[in-house]
Amino acid sequence: MDQTLNLEPRRVFDFFQAMCAIPHGSGNTRAVSDYCAGVAREHGLWYRQDELGNLLIRRPADPGCEDREPVILQAHLDMVWIQHPEAAGQGIRLVRDGDLLRAESSTLGADDGIGVAYVLALLTQKEGPFPPLEGLLTVDEETSMEGAERFDCSLLQGRRLINLDSEEEGILLAGAAGGVQLDVQADLEVRRPGLQQPVMVQLTLSGMEGGHSGMDIQKGRGNAIREMAGLLADLQTQVRPTLCVWSGGSFPNAIAAQSQCTLALEETALEQLDRLVRQAQEHLQSRFDRPAISMTWSQLPLSPEGEGLTQAALSRLLELVRQVPDGVQQVDPLVPGMVAVSTNLGVLSLDGGTCRLEFALRSNLPGEKEKLTEQVRALAEREGFSLRAHGAYPEWTFRADSPLREAACRVYRQLTDRSMEVTTIHAGTECSIFADRLPGLDCISLGPDTWDVHSTQERVSISSVGRVWTFLSALLRELGSSADSHP
Repeated sequence: MDQTLNLEPRRVFDFFQAMCAIPHGSGNTRAVSDYCAGVAREHGLWYRQDELGNLLIRRPADPGCEDREPVILQAHLDMVWIQHPEAAGQGIRLVRDGDLLRAESSTLGADDGIGVAYVLALLTQKEGPFPPLEGLLTVDEETSMEGAERFDCSLLQGRRLINLDSEEEGILLAGAAGGVQLDVQADLEVRRPGLQQPVMVQLTLSGMEGGHSGMDIQKGRGNAIREMAGLLADLQTQVRPTLCVWSGGSFPNAIAAQSQCTLALEETALEQLDRLVRQAQEHLQSRFDRPAISMTWSQLPLSPEGEGLTQAALSRLLELVRQVPDGVQQVDPLVPGMVAVSTNLGVLSLDGGTCRLEFALRSNLPGEKEKLTEQVRALAEREGFSLRAHGAYPEWTFRADSPLREAACRVYRQLTDRSMEVTTIHAGTECSIFADRLPGLDCISLGPDTWDVHSTQERVSISSVGRVWTFLSALLRELGSSADSHP
């Protein structure tokens, strides 16, 4: 980040800038965990780093607050790393656009780099009087929540937890969906194309909006994998191509915004291919009212040793992709407009007959994600695929009596003269795991205004980061000074 940007609060954005200089996509968080441990050492704070890279840092209470209940400040170290192909090899390049901070040609990582920056800033700066603080920074939240799942919760002294992984200022989260990831796999039948005048072509679908598979699932943005499957089904009917390679999406919990495949077909079918591709682009642009959507094809050098799916195998794959549940499955009967159950086909990869599909399932309703898993399993097995479910995490159930939530709402009204909205969300948070493993945990989640996370359009409001910083500091002072703030 260019120092001339002069973003405030300076300390928060300094920590965020430092994180942006360190690659920290899911599964690659050791370096950023070591950086945060170094911050703790530099400021003489107790810390413990486990083998996964989870980090717990303790800040002693300020004078006069020693008898107050500790407060846990929690955020995750990993980000969803998506980058435009033309920017390959570059890191996060920050760009200020008025009140917005975004990244050039990649995800920004405000989810949850801003949360981590808040934690580090509160632990290292005297903004008190504060109660004892525990900064808990976990790994791999975006892929499996393995960091939270394997963290030794017996190390935590507090039973009040403020999660800093939310995306709307003034909205306090007090419940969230549970979830599970599904891996669906098969080795499909392949053959040599056996064409008279073979040509190889590459189809590319790009420019779809993508987004978060929980927060954005109800917005009708479309799934690039399923849209590509629709075109492939038309091509199979009319020109019978051989599908050699197919990829789409980036992460199970991100709505797929791009897809690409390689086909072998007769040279005489190129004119028909061109017509169908153009029609598909026009249809998608109109349907989603998004001129940026691009469906194109280009000819590739012929690969004499290449193999592709048999027509029967292609039919089975397309049937699965087009019929498997995707998107909103149920709405909440008690909360108008709230998604209750959903599934997202986030990743597809096919090469040499080996095919894998990755899904993220979410449910705010007990038992529903298990029912949906079995529905996907039945469809997969019907087409000759196997299914493995992993990374399941529970729902975070709304707590009727929450002194922490009441304190947060009271402080917010004092600062803004407005009521804070309390709600639940159709997305997973690590609060679910900690609430499940720490009986009696009083937990809330909050954060600044952030948009289009898990996509290259991700951006955060600079002024909102500052207002939430002011609110957090005031809330911790309230919890440090009010005797009735104990749970």
